[in-house]
Amino acid sequence: MKIKTKKIAFKQGFTLIELIVVMAVIGILGSVVLVNLNPAKNLAQAANTKQTLSSLGSALAICCESLANGLQTVADGDVCDTGTVANLPNAAALQAANVIYSVLDDCSADNPALDVQIIGHPKTECNAHISVTQDGIFSGGNASTIGTTRGFPAGC
Repeated sequence: MKIKTKKIAFKQGFTLIELIVVMAVIGILGSVVLVNLNPAKNLAQAANTKQTLSSLGSALAICCESLANGLQTVADGDVCDTGTVANLPNAAALQAANVIYSVLDDCSADNPALDVQIIGHPKTECNAHISVTQDGIFSGGNASTIGTTRGFPAGC
């Protein structure tokens, strides 16, 4: 005895309306994801700036170990004026972290220091001048100025 089977016909492809609905849903989901990534981007940029400032203190100490070295005063340059020292961070890293520096006290001083200006920080109140020495990072002045706070400005 032969068993008869029914053939079920399947529709081929999608209709134009179905494709438009799927694209709209994907677009809405994509926009939600992109909006939520902005705070993470700001946090990463702030962390990069803090790391760069910490590296500047190390670069200052390394550069001033030898009396033959000096701090670079040329805009957009490396921290140290000689290429024989590990120049951390270099000019490209400073630019990426939106940091501009100028020399307050050169290596010949008792406590060499840099005046660092932060620009383009996600929090506008953090766009300020900070002193960086071998002893650390100081906001509101340098280590010898009354009212100086050790570390980054509050909330940055």
